[in-house]
Amino acid sequence: MKPLFERSAHQFAALLGGRGGAKSTAVGIVLLLLSRAGQIRVVCARQFQASIAASVKQLLDDWVGRLGLGDEFRSTETAIEHRATGSGFIFIGLDRNPASVKALEGCDIAWVEEAHVVTRRSLDTLIPTVRRPGSALWFTYNPELSDDPVDAFFRGEEGPPPGSLIVETNYDSNPWFFATSLPAVLGRDMTGHDRNRAEHIWMGAHAHLAEAAILPGVEVGDVESAGWNEVVGLDFSG
Repeated sequence: MKPLFERSAHQFAALLGGRGGAKSTAVGIVLLLLSRAGQIRVVCARQFQASIAASVKQLLDDWVGRLGLGDEFRSTETAIEHRATGSGFIFIGLDRNPASVKALEGCDIAWVEEAHVVTRRSLDTLIPTVRRPGSALWFTYNPELSDDPVDAFFRGEEGPPPGSLIVETNYDSNPWFFATSLPAVLGRDMTGHDRNRAEHIWMGAHAHLAEAAILPGVEVGDVESAGWNEVVGLDFSG
């Protein structure tokens, strides 16, 4: 993650991979350290954020404590500030309130977590809005489908924008992974019958269409109406 400290060198950065790669943790720590070095404005965004509890704020608060920086930062219900440098972190949802994207204007770094679910509309809004000289857009995500807008932006046929930073990190890049309870889950998944699913979860491989579909493997044939006047629909995705 060291290149992230040279934030002006990369307008776009993607940190992607499977579970246990410490992507979000690493970005959170880098941002906290950068905020101590000088004044920066950070906007932490997600496509879906029903409440502040769904944001990365708790992750940042936790690492402020773990790094022994509690006296340096002031954490309110909705924001985090560095007392000495004036750096600030705010948290927005891109889907629930599109107008909140205006909060991105003038920010130095926009961090988009779980970026694989970001829509094309949100991406098309983000890129031109984060335009302050030296500003950067960072995306962290577990790849889902190859045509997801963010993944196509960085790894599509046209290739990423010049100077983009792309870091692929999985559990084997995380030196603290084996000190957690996750290795047991990893071992079970890797020795299971569904190798494709395991590589998607742990190694950041794209999901196969059947894995991404609702009710995979179910075949639907023709249904005769028999004179019915009502149609009933069932949504199993909720």
